[in-house]
Amino acid sequence: MGKKPVAMERPLADRLAQARAAGKSQQALEFAHQLYKQSHTPQNLVLLQQVTLERGRQLQLQGATRDAAAVFSNLLDLGGAPELLAEAATRLAACGAAARALQAAATMSDPQVRQHIVQNVADAAICKGPAGKSDLPSDLHAGFDAVLQAFSHYEAGRDDEARNAMQAIGLQSPFLEWKVLLRGLMAYQAGDDARALENWTRLDSHRRPFILCVAHRASIDPAFMQAQPGPTQLMLRTSLAKHQAGDVTAVLRELQPLLSNENLAPAFRKIEGILPTLKAAWPDMIRRLASCYFWAIVNHGQPEDIPRYQRVFGIPADDPHMYRLEALALEAHGMWPESHQLWQQFIAHVAKSPETWPGETGKRVQALVWSRMAENADSGGKHHPSENPFFDMFARGGPPLKPDAAACYEKAIALAPDRIEAYTALFDHYRAESNWAKAKKVGAELLSRFPDHADTLTGLGDLHMLTKAFAKAQEFFEKAIHANPLDENLRLRLAQTSFELGQKYTIDGKPDKARPQFEKSLSLVERGHLCIRCMWAAAEMRAKNTARADELITEAGKDADTRLAVRYALVSASVRVKLPTKEKKRFADELKSAFQQSPTPAEILELLATAAHQRIIFEDAFHGQKTQEKTILKFLDGIDLAAFDEKQMERLATGLQIMQARKPLLRCLNFARSRHLKNPYFRLVFVEYYLQDPSGPKTHLAREHLEQARTLVNAMPRGEQQLELLERMQAQDKLINEFNAMRPRFLDIMGQLEDEFLGDDGGDDEDW
Repeated sequence: MGKKPVAMERPLADRLAQARAAGKSQQALEFAHQLYKQSHTPQNLVLLQQVTLERGRQLQLQGATRDAAAVFSNLLDLGGAPELLAEAATRLAACGAAARALQAAATMSDPQVRQHIVQNVADAAICKGPAGKSDLPSDLHAGFDAVLQAFSHYEAGRDDEARNAMQAIGLQSPFLEWKVLLRGLMAYQAGDDARALENWTRLDSHRRPFILCVAHRASIDPAFMQAQPGPTQLMLRTSLAKHQAGDVTAVLRELQPLLSNENLAPAFRKIEGILPTLKAAWPDMIRRLASCYFWAIVNHGQPEDIPRYQRVFGIPADDPHMYRLEALALEAHGMWPESHQLWQQFIAHVAKSPETWPGETGKRVQALVWSRMAENADSGGKHHPSENPFFDMFARGGPPLKPDAAACYEKAIALAPDRIEAYTALFDHYRAESNWAKAKKVGAELLSRFPDHADTLTGLGDLHMLTKAFAKAQEFFEKAIHANPLDENLRLRLAQTSFELGQKYTIDGKPDKARPQFEKSLSLVERGHLCIRCMWAAAEMRAKNTARADELITEAGKDADTRLAVRYALVSASVRVKLPTKEKKRFADELKSAFQQSPTPAEILELLATAAHQRIIFEDAFHGQKTQEKTILKFLDGIDLAAFDEKQMERLATGLQIMQARKPLLRCLNFARSRHLKNPYFRLVFVEYYLQDPSGPKTHLAREHLEQARTLVNAMPRGEQQLELLERMQAQDKLINEFNAMRPRFLDIMGQLEDEFLGDDGGDDEDW
């Protein structure tokens, strides 16, 4: 084999340019050093100097002033253009490296540059406090002391002493900017905004005094604030709030528990005290606070809170009558008819307010509200259980809301026909009410606008399956697969439809049409071939094609452990396609004879899986199915469960669960739980066993098994299997909560007492 070709390394100059463009200054600096080391040309030296400056700027911006000072010092050693060295020395001074900066300043020929460097040295020293004095030459000590003394007097409230201290700072002093800053602060504190602005507008925007007062200036100079970019404005407001808002943060923290109380009056009183400060410092926060109060009223407010809200936050322009707030609050309190009326008033307001809700926006808002009303009407106004079970018993139900869900959805569709959500909701509404004709009509309208909507295509396929229109169902499932080819469940639906259609053609005496359907069904599934081939064999027998029938039966039984399963599937198929009585009896006798031979656990599981599969794929039982299932279950009563390993026991429990064979299932679960102590699967089946109790869900027993399963699952190693079990447990936990919410708690207690003292069909459970 030849050697893999080695990729050509990109030129160093290109990698340097790419690093600079990406803002990777450290990497760019390393490349620049390598490039200059390779070739000591003037161009490479200039490039190294520029990249070094860029690296220093980035470090300074990030607050790494010590590292930035080292980079700027290296740049001074490299030399370069006067402008570049001037910027390096100035930035070095701002980083606090006073000695090196002053040394560089002495070499500068431009007096303005020297002055600017000294000013930055002075600024850095002031920011250090008293310790900064040692960084300065002796001729600057007097000015330094004067600035610190003046600010000390200002902080103590001694403005006259502060003014006297500043007299020592002359017009040529590098500390003059600090004198101007302090004059502005004293004017600002006294409420003389004009005098404060007069001083602050004179400050150099590159100096530290300007940065320190910029937030205060923004608060009294709207034009200055508006001239700043959006992020800068946010930063300025935040900085101002830190200095001016005082106890705003503490008050906001106090608001959180107040908004959780039933009585919201204290929360309104608290916010009124700081509202002016918030409007000045954080005007955007007012809207968010209003939203917090809005939802607090919705969740647990009182009618008198609505005028309080209007007084504090004003009347909303888009809903001056507060219909929306009141409607949501009534929903939260379960007052559905009243909420329904208020939503209609809000819709009428939107329709009459084109200046606030113009054109399509107003129509879409109305459509959304109609959809919400439809959801409320469709749910019948879901009742929220209280702590009083007697109250809950009488709080359920109530007259249907008017207009009803269908009428609301139709209005939503008329207002916004491009919203698919209203169509799908109305489609689901009619399906839930078993109104197949209207559901098909809405589904057709939906597809006329959204022809590739896979969920609707699937839903229409399901509807036609329910009404035995298999050919039409097949058409919709094929279109759904075309729209969503990765959905494996759609392939199974189409396989089921083809199977049903093949059976129908067989009964109608159309074997030539039946054969392609059985063949298509086989091509779509990975499992379940046995049942399809047995049905196809029965169809061929009905068509007097016994040779082909024998071939299909042989193919169905070619897999190991299918001896019993094939015979059971043939019994089912012979009855469903209406074979002659002689043939039906022959298959039944063969199954009975097969039971006489000792089966292996694997054969039993295949038989049970086939019987369970019959329950899943066929809505109607074949004549004699219950008798055959009783024979199977009676046969299982004599089986030694010890012959099944752990995985086989799981399959056995699954099959019995699908067949709804409660007593054999309980026997299987009790045996499996005692044998396989660490397997949570059997505990989860126990949960479903008690939730599916014919006399009503026994949630207290289901909950105990669920908690025991939770302990076992949490002890499992992390992985896909554990994740699947956790998801199953989450669904079961939700179902238990829903069952508990649907009936008063005292009935659960009575159920526990009944189970404990009178017993139930789960008396074999070792926990009881």
